[in-house]
Amino acid sequence: MMWHDGDGWTWVGWVLMSVGMVASWALVITAVVLAIRYLASPRGTATSP
Repeated sequence: MMWHDGDGWTWVGWVLMSVGMVASWALVITAVVLAIRYLASPRGTATSP
């Protein structure tokens, strides 16, 4: 396999990589927050009519 030592990385590549990284972390953080909210919510509460 040949590596190009960064040839071809324009600003578009860096922007796309940055957006992908931010989206990945946002997904991880959202999943953790939703899991904590689900686990911390009270269970078995009946709603009154």
